Amino acid sequence: MSLDRVVALVPAHDEGDRIGATVRSLASLAEVSEVIVVDDGSLDGTAAVALVPPQAGGGLGSVRRFAARAIALLSGFEAEQPLSGQRAVRGDALARCRPLAGGFGLETAMTIDAVRAGLRVLEVPAPGLAHRATGRGPAGFAHRGRQGLDILRAVGVRIVRRRRR
Repeated sequence: MSLDRVVALVPAHDEGDRIGATVRSLASLAEVSEVIVVDDGSLDGTAAVALVPPQAGGGLGSVRRFAARAIALLSGFEAEQPLSGQRAVRGDALARCRPLAGGFGLETAMTIDAVRAGLRVLEVPAPGLAHRATGRGPAGFAHRGRQGLDILRAVGVRIVRRRRR
C-alpha cells in the first residue's frame, strides 16, 4: 500500500442497515482512495453489505463536549465531531499516531496524537453518514459511561506522556 493514499477506516458492529450508505458516501469523496470496514463480529450481515448530521434521540452531549475539550486543551485543535468513528488517514500518518488507544478513546486520542505530531487534521462533512443513537434510557447512559471512561483513560495517558517530556 502506498503511504500517500487516503484510506477511510470504518468500525462497525451490527450496522447492516446503514453500512452500505456509509461506504458509498465515503467512496464518493475524491480524497478517499479506499474504504475499509472493520466488522466487529456483527450478526446482522454487516460484512456482506459492506463489500464493496446531528440526529435526534441522542444523549445530552456531555461525552462529546468532554472529548472536544480534551482535544482542544491537549492539542489546540477545535473538533466539531470528536467521537466520529470514521477516519481517513495516510499510512505514514497512522504510524505517527501509534500506539492507538483502545475502545471509545481511539478517536479522541488519535486526534490529539495527530495534531501533536504536526499532522494536518481536517473534519470533512460526509453527507449520508449517521450514527446509531442510543437514546436517553439506561442502555444509552451505560453506553455513554463506557465511552467516557475509555476517553478519560486515553486522555490520561496523553497527559502523563506530556509531563514526562
